[in-house]
Amino acid sequence: MKSASLLSAVVVLLAACATPSPSCPTPEQSLCSGNCFDLQSDAMNCGACGAVCGAQQTCQAGKCSSIVCLQPDVYAACWVGGGLVGICSETGAQTPTAIVAPGLGDGGSGNAVVPNLQAGVFTGADTLWLLDYENNQLDVVDVAKWPPVPVIAISAASSDAGSDSSFSVNQMLSCDGMVMALRTATPLLEGYDPATFLRVGEVSLVSDAGYQFPAAVACDGDHTAYVTDSYNNTVTAVDLDTFKITAQTSLPASDQLPPLSDGGTISPSLTGVAFTVAASGEVLVSLQNLDPSYNAVAPSTTFTLDPALTTWSAPVDPGSQCLDAFQIVASSDQSTAYLACAGVFDSSNATTVQPYNSAGYLGVIGLGSVKTAAEAPIMTTLSNPTNLAVLKNGLLAISDYSPQSEVGFYNPADGGISYVTVNCPLLPDGGLNPQQGVTAVIAAP
Repeated sequence: MKSASLLSAVVVLLAACATPSPSCPTPEQSLCSGNCFDLQSDAMNCGACGAVCGAQQTCQAGKCSSIVCLQPDVYAACWVGGGLVGICSETGAQTPTAIVAPGLGDGGSGNAVVPNLQAGVFTGADTLWLLDYENNQLDVVDVAKWPPVPVIAISAASSDAGSDSSFSVNQMLSCDGMVMALRTATPLLEGYDPATFLRVGEVSLVSDAGYQFPAAVACDGDHTAYVTDSYNNTVTAVDLDTFKITAQTSLPASDQLPPLSDGGTISPSLTGVAFTVAASGEVLVSLQNLDPSYNAVAPSTTFTLDPALTTWSAPVDPGSQCLDAFQIVASSDQSTAYLACAGVFDSSNATTVQPYNSAGYLGVIGLGSVKTAAEAPIMTTLSNPTNLAVLKNGLLAISDYSPQSEVGFYNPADGGISYVTVNCPLLPDGGLNPQQGVTAVIAAP
């Protein structure tokens, strides 16, 4: 009997060893009740699993802190529940979570629901424009008081072709005295007057540029906007004085481009998703390098073009860890470009609260008048970095579009990254959702 008991114990022990316990994408995270959290910054698991900070507290270095944030320099917009949080980047302190009021625009149907916030931009010290995807409108709020006070809601209007329009906007920005909104479902680039809230110009990217899915927009500060299309792999220049297209170019065929540094080639289904204007006057474009099933087949790639869009550079490879780059921005001094590179998406876990099995990276590209060159990418603890914002103090804010709902702050001076967990609203049943998270970080002026 003793031998049989011993044998059973050995079998149980071996079985336990053969089944590895689930792990988190990065060593900085800990597994708490089946989900991964950073115990140094998560207010619901501060220092230990289940250690919850008070309503007005944040988690800093694994301890609950009562430091308050009176003048946020960045705002985090949540996809689920219309949540908006102000953050003081240098302390990590946050405002209480505000739910943006689902006001109705001038074309509202009376059936407003809680917003899903997707993008935003400031037009003054306290006036914040937010894309309300769920209600198909722009919500303008005043953040001088907290929670923010609604100012106006602007409904999606009909396009110049008379068809119904949709505010499925990937990006908003302020340039040349206008608020620019780039729509995707109804491909339009629109300009709004921040004083009157009226639309002052638009270009239909379907009729005028042949676009299928415009992905990103940036301005050169001299009355020109550049728009990328992730379906046709094109870049188009738009004159913001006339809202007319002045130039367009298509990504060269893969057989016309040299191989990447690791020997790989660029996928034929390459998708251009974002760009910025570098100090040298070049347009910088990032490409995801995905196959048709949305899986990364090679590292993300970047190119530079001249402002007239006549010449593509050789591909600049930001490193093998930089997969699925979603956005690219330039630092305030225009010396460096950064890419938000998502973690590896695990399709088998697509409906769970941890759909990524590796951490995301921050791609780094040095910009200069002589040469644009990639530097080593920087590992983060964020599962799905998607949106970037350069702050007044030089820090780079990084959103995490995942159930962990974090914001990272990269300091170029010392290379360090700090993190805060944003208290994004939960689903109505109190649970998490794979699409929950911070969709946008918006720098205060």
